[in-house]
Amino acid sequence: MPKRKKFSNQYKVILDTNVWVSAIFWHGIPNKIFNLFTNRKITVYFSDSTWKEWQIIIGRISLKLKQEKTFSRLGELIKKNSHFHTPEIKTNLCRDPKDNQFLELGISAKVDFLVSGDQDLLSLKEVADLRIITPKQLLKQLDK
Repeated sequence: MPKRKKFSNQYKVILDTNVWVSAIFWHGIPNKIFNLFTNRKITVYFSDSTWKEWQIIIGRISLKLKQEKTFSRLGELIKKNSHFHTPEIKTNLCRDPKDNQFLELGISAKVDFLVSGDQDLLSLKEVADLRIITPKQLLKQLDK
């Protein structure tokens, strides 16, 4: 596995939208990853398209919960503390075409891990030095 890190103690990661949803609304292991992000222990990457998906999904849930202002502020905080990258490649490797945006970002930005609970992505395991792992696997990796 390549040792590409932004700083000596930070892995570069992409969190699939399902990980964000779990972290924000249902806690558990994904919430521990969110805490790593807020404590600047990991560097999180977005592209314009993955950020748009985040806004749509989180916005829809926050609307149902009548918490739009709270999650709008949370979105501003996440955006401010994340790294944005424009993918320089296109790929069609995933069974679910909507998930290719995460692969494109990860490969192009040379991130260490794509963290997901989505079997369409997890089944790929690794693509061009991009390891695709679960939230639990990320925590194990960070404990090493």
